[in-house]
Amino acid sequence: MKLLLFSICLVLSALLAACSPRAPVSQAIDARLTNVTSINIAELTPFAWDTLHIYSPYSARQDICSKLGSAWNSCKTDLPDYIDEGEYLLAFTGPNGIVHHEYFHRRRANFCEKSCALKVPREKAVFAVQTQTPEQKPPRYRLTASAA
Repeated sequence: MKLLLFSICLVLSALLAACSPRAPVSQAIDARLTNVTSINIAELTPFAWDTLHIYSPYSARQDICSKLGSAWNSCKTDLPDYIDEGEYLLAFTGPNGIVHHEYFHRRRANFCEKSCALKVPREKAVFAVQTQTPEQKPPRYRLTASAA
């Protein structure tokens, strides 16, 4: 009986850990999408960074790792072969390499219409928010990096 209770607790703990927030920037973006015209990514990050790299679904690990080069030494072991169909990879780099990476789910917003690899400096990481599907509940948005 004790073994059964221990096993149940172990499984529940693993499930809770799997459901814990692991994408704080994505969650912050999602929370701000409604009723705003722009989102400043720098205001949502609790860490220092210089450049935001955004890779669209189906981006190949080989391409991502070659573009980031020495900025992400463990790129080949940290990433899957391809970015999943429903996600964007957000990779933040600083002077000493990668400082944070996470996946942003496409169910609420898109950074590009087709395949893309964006490199956005911190000072330009202000994204215009446009409603793509107002009839959908909740709506889907388009996030476009500022040109300024």
